[in-house]
Amino acid sequence: MPDAPERTALYRLYDEASALLYVGIAQDPAARLRQHRLDQAWGSEIASNEVKWFDTRPLAAAAESFAIRTEQPRYNGHSRPERSRRYRQIADELRAEIMAGKLSAGARLPSEHSLAAQYATTRATVRKGIALLRAEGLVVSHQGQGAFVADPVTRSVPVSVTDPQLAAATLTEHMTREVLAALTRALVAQLAE
Repeated sequence: MPDAPERTALYRLYDEASALLYVGIAQDPAARLRQHRLDQAWGSEIASNEVKWFDTRPLAAAAESFAIRTEQPRYNGHSRPERSRRYRQIADELRAEIMAGKLSAGARLPSEHSLAAQYATTRATVRKGIALLRAEGLVVSHQGQGAFVADPVTRSVPVSVTDPQLAAATLTEHMTREVLAALTRALVAQLAE
């Protein structure tokens, strides 16, 4: 395991036929692999794994979310499908409102209590959805005050510097078409130099 405490691994678990079973993140992926083998009903199916390190947990979390959405592992969320889908649903719907401008920069998100009532879930599940948006740089939280939409000018979005497909997907999700076009022109100009 690397020395830096913030470094986090994205790991993928495969079966004998190389089918993707599970995607997760951990600071000690070897320990998580042992835990999955012992605790999960599907643990005996694990034949191999793949580990990729990220400098920060938010980068790893963004990569995990992207991998789960695009690669559709067999067992992610199956142990508690309703809760797993619920926090993602909360994050997806709030993200859509932010990206559409329905929730503008500085706007306070609905309280955990009201979101929990709206989605018929627990405040812990709501917090997990908001944490996902915070890791994506869309939301900032102030203790005792709530969560607020981040200012697009100062919005911080973790972007992979080692995985071009993940970087492109992240940028496409968080930037307007005009800003992406300007970024593309700037990158082409940089490469031409």
